[in-house]
Amino acid sequence: MAPTLRIDLEKIRSNTWEVARRCKKHGIHLAGVTKGVCGSPEVAFAMIEGGCASLFDSRVANLRRLKEANVPVPVHLLRIPMLSELKEVIEFANGTLVSMIETIERLDLLCEQRRRKLEVLLMVDVGDLREGVWPDEMERFAQVLRRCRWVQCTGIGTNLGCFGGVLPTPLNLTRLVELKGELEHLLASPVPFVSGGGTSSLYLLEEERMPAGINHLRVGEAILLGRDVSRNRYLPGMHRNAILFEAEIIELRRKPSVPIGTIGADAFGNVPVFEDRGFG
Repeated sequence: MAPTLRIDLEKIRSNTWEVARRCKKHGIHLAGVTKGVCGSPEVAFAMIEGGCASLFDSRVANLRRLKEANVPVPVHLLRIPMLSELKEVIEFANGTLVSMIETIERLDLLCEQRRRKLEVLLMVDVGDLREGVWPDEMERFAQVLRRCRWVQCTGIGTNLGCFGGVLPTPLNLTRLVELKGELEHLLASPVPFVSGGGTSSLYLLEEERMPAGINHLRVGEAILLGRDVSRNRYLPGMHRNAILFEAEIIELRRKPSVPIGTIGADAFGNVPVFEDRGFG
């Protein structure tokens, strides 16, 4: 038997419905993240049927798959795009995250050439340090966004529980809401969405501590796996086995925990260190 990945679409729908139910209670737009399944159209449709109002993916090739499958919701790039791929982003995505002025200006120029609108979610760093505009740069970015005619800022967002492991809290998400108000004032126009992270933010909904004003979440892990790795926990009411990997075991035996002989570099160029746990 060849290694096989088995996906239960009904459980994906059920998990999505459960997350969507929690989000709807707080007026939050649920965006499904499909990067974990390489933009699978089948999984995407299950997410949409479960309640996702849009889809996000980190690979342009996956966005192309979703577009060619005619998914009935907007699709967005889940990361900051490279300058070399902006033409593809415009072709296959309804929107993208942004955090650099050069990227915004180039997108607006390319969109003008193609007579095509593009939504952008301005990422702001509130502590995790993965990506995003520092809060004191807001005025400079607002000046650039006000000059854009084809690029439209439809939201402000942040990444948490990622590079720095900084968890979402009422304090840092309230700061994000405040920055949204500042951006609206500088743009003199509404900024509809405040995207307060993803699966790691769901516990704030469970504890009824999500700050008012957070109205958008980008969720993949909870839907696909029923868990939250940032707190090493499984989510209540969610299927944990919607995705299973099956393979044959080709060798199974007891051996010492420490290799025998002179140790050099392993297959990856690193010199491994082993803890002696005995024979097991």
